Amino acid sequence: VTAFGEPMKIETLRATFTGSDGSVDSLRNGRIMIGGVQYGSTSTLMEASSSPAYTSYTLNYTVYPGTPVMMELRADMYDNDGTDNLSNGDTIIGTIAAGSSNVQKVDSLGTISAPNATTVAANTLTIADASATLTKNGTYANQTVVLPTTNFKVGSWNLAGSSTEDILLTTLSFDVDAVSDVEFAAGDMTNMYVVVKNGATVVAQTSPISTVAAADNNFSINYTLAKNTNVSIELFANLADDGSATSIDATDSVKTDLTVTGTAMVSGSAVTATSADTDGQTIAAGTASITATADASTPVAAIVYDNQTVTAAAFKFDAVTSAYDITDLVFTLADATVAQSVDLYDGATLVASRPGASTVTFSGLAWN
Repeated sequence: VTAFGEPMKIETLRATFTGSDGSVDSLRNGRIMIGGVQYGSTSTLMEASSSPAYTSYTLNYTVYPGTPVMMELRADMYDNDGTDNLSNGDTIIGTIAAGSSNVQKVDSLGTISAPNATTVAANTLTIADASATLTKNGTYANQTVVLPTTNFKVGSWNLAGSSTEDILLTTLSFDVDAVSDVEFAAGDMTNMYVVVKNGATVVAQTSPISTVAAADNNFSINYTLAKNTNVSIELFANLADDGSATSIDATDSVKTDLTVTGTAMVSGSAVTATSADTDGQTIAAGTASITATADASTPVAAIVYDNQTVTAAAFKFDAVTSAYDITDLVFTLADATVAQSVDLYDGATLVASRPGASTVTFSGLAWN
């Protein structure tokens, strides 16, 4: 607001708004702020097509030439007719309506109307519900696991917060669904618990539940997801065949889905992330195996002179599905008469040495 020529005293101001939803005819707690300070009373702000078509605020504020002031029209984004018809996607445009002899000229006296016959509209505001987006964690693939196992990660998700307001996360609800056959199911899971992380920092961890149901395994948390932030949600459980009539076969598989609910911190509305039942990873029962093969560094056939130590072979081991502890290695020598001793190395470290023989055994190892 700018005054020209002499101080101008704004006695009253007519404020209103236009909305895209025709059923919203007023907003709660309308008020005028000048320089961050409220002038006049707090009153319901009327919509331009309602009756009355505006709300008149008594300001009695003087604007001086050369000192413009910032005026703000504020209101709660709440339909004040008792039914609150404001909804996601509605738009609101605050407006100062044309005045009627509402500004006094301090020096020359007399009054003017401001704004004159033309209203002054502000920018368009869009109403947005708080929302959160839940997705399966793409960096954690479907898993194959050997039973039994403990504290196994059976699901991983990413949760992105709202762009409009913070959300208080209150409930994480998991269902357990068979994927291939029905032998691998909720009854084969125990000690289920959840870990919520912001980056690498654990921000919530639940107590485990010993008995897992097929649906609605609910965990209560109390974590505020700040707007425009993300957290990861990881589900762990012990997995073991429950000994039912039909045992778990290899390739039987199961998955969990997640529903996240909470409350928007400003609007108080209930929030369900994305949609209910967001699938996690498929966990398949499998068998473990380990293989030994000649490593690429193993030497090719060669003629060597005697009375020296040479590398005879290099081997590598690959474990699949589950870890193994290697305890014994047995080597067979095609012509043991030329081998005075056989040395076993782990990289450059000598592990053990045995006399040369047709069969050489190294025991008591603990290689994982």
